[in-house]
Amino acid sequence: MRRLSDLDELPASEDAAQEPPVAPVVVTATTSEPVHVTAQPAEAALKPAPNPSFFKSKTIKGQVYDLSHLNPFQFSLEGMEGTYTIEVIFSCHCFTEAVGNQHTPDFHYTHKGEKRAFCISRHGLSIALPSMITSLGKQSVYWNNRGNFFFWRNQAITGTNIPYLVFFDTIRSRGKNGVDVVMNVESAHLKPNMTQSAAPIKFANLIEAKATGKAIKPGPRVSIKRK
Repeated sequence: MRRLSDLDELPASEDAAQEPPVAPVVVTATTSEPVHVTAQPAEAALKPAPNPSFFKSKTIKGQVYDLSHLNPFQFSLEGMEGTYTIEVIFSCHCFTEAVGNQHTPDFHYTHKGEKRAFCISRHGLSIALPSMITSLGKQSVYWNNRGNFFFWRNQAITGTNIPYLVFFDTIRSRGKNGVDVVMNVESAHLKPNMTQSAAPIKFANLIEAKATGKAIKPGPRVSIKRK
């Protein structure tokens, strides 16, 4: 089955952008192992996890870009039939892009054998990713007909009129190490071009279906109303 690529990612329905703003989280970690995240009140500040980081930091022209906020972490989510523990793992695509002629060697970034280019814009936007994910709750995410899902945020997060799309996959963990579902965040970036419709499913319903082995049932495709 063909997966999404940075050139072939679908956008989400506009109603996602109208859901409540995400709440910041406090992340604590002492190793590169998965850490637990606890949602905090909206006025709390997002505190990046200390090193060591799952991803090595990047230095460009003397500026150090820390990546410890993308350490794997775990959080709990209530469903209709129980409470489930989700482990979130980020891909380097959340802060890198395809290597192009415009990238000098100091922008090159290799992770697990994959050579990419560090993207300052993606890095800045990625700082809010843990907060976005832990705040999904009963909000809608969207199925892309290729086996994975996405959600998006608008100007309140990005500061632009271009939507910020987050693509992810979910895998049943069967309670291994206390985890019910692994959420792999495959990519996250600004996407100016949008399709016309997408099939929504509540994030909590998706997680519960994955955790219990039930069929995933997205709703009918909904039209995207452009502003």
